[in-house]
Amino acid sequence: MSNTDVNAPRWRRGLTGHYEVWGTSFNHRPSRTGGVIHYGLHSPKAGHGQPSCSLAFSFFDAIQGGNNLALLQRFDVQRLALQDAPLRIAIDAGELTADRIRGNLPQTKKTPAVRWDLNYRSSSFPHLPLPEFGYHSALVASKSLTPNPAIYLSGTVAVGERELQLDQSPGGQYHAWGNARRSAWTRVHCCAFREEPTAALELYSVRTNLGPLRTPPLTFVALYLGGEVYRFRDITQAALIRADWAPNSIRFIATGRTIRLEGEIAARTEQLIAADEQAPNGRTVSRQLTQIASAKVLLHSRRSPIAPFREVCRLSCANAVHFERGGAPTPDPPSTRQRIISDAAQTAESAD
Repeated sequence: MSNTDVNAPRWRRGLTGHYEVWGTSFNHRPSRTGGVIHYGLHSPKAGHGQPSCSLAFSFFDAIQGGNNLALLQRFDVQRLALQDAPLRIAIDAGELTADRIRGNLPQTKKTPAVRWDLNYRSSSFPHLPLPEFGYHSALVASKSLTPNPAIYLSGTVAVGERELQLDQSPGGQYHAWGNARRSAWTRVHCCAFREEPTAALELYSVRTNLGPLRTPPLTFVALYLGGEVYRFRDITQAALIRADWAPNSIRFIATGRTIRLEGEIAARTEQLIAADEQAPNGRTVSRQLTQIASAKVLLHSRRSPIAPFREVCRLSCANAVHFERGGAPTPDPPSTRQRIISDAAQTAESAD
């Protein structure tokens, strides 16, 4: 699949029971801030509401946590314009193309106005965390991939009177769609490692309900480093990867015949923003998100399956990792709940 193919919209007008989102993340390293911009589509099943589209902007500050904020504004689906090639996703004042992302959201009673206008060059390859058949099978209800796992953005992001100038700042762009949200998932992306800025880590870990039981994590992980790709994508590999989920972190160990990849990605509670959203089937899903998590990754190799592993490299990143956790709603810690800006309140206040 090319970058164009994996970013192409899957929704067609009249299709119900479908969600789709294009997300772009960025980090401004000098200020230790970062953000995530979502262009979303929600077309629920009959009886669960009307189709809509949305613009969402989340901002995170590793130094001053009180600056963290999240805004979301919904629009009638008629305000959505989709184009496959060349790529164009347009929602009201927001637009995503193959080399530019721009838009704005108005000031509310609780939050400042925000705007963004960023240019980037598409990655030379997309990252597909799932096995190829998963993207063509109706049995996989929710599909996720990263058309641009390592991009460098230049332009302007403004939050109120604060304006950030990005100059080849690291980021990523992902695309997800389906007819139902997974029971629980964790997504990680990083391309801002201190030791090797061109390296990129992608992790996607999911759990599924089977009746009253929940499966152990099924984890897919890949490290792009120095022209090599260390990938654990096969279903049999994913089932054997050890992944330990904690409320604000994930640890993993992936062992192959000649490669072992292990790491930890973690965020503090005050670095997370939490919000509830509705899946196409009407189920409420809770999502926690940050762009300023931290990561440590170790890569080991060996000459043969019976030889001992030897360390190849260590990678670390502070306050520039995308960490997302979703699943059934759970009570949020007070410090996280304070940073939720509800969709209903945002929409009403924007109309004032």
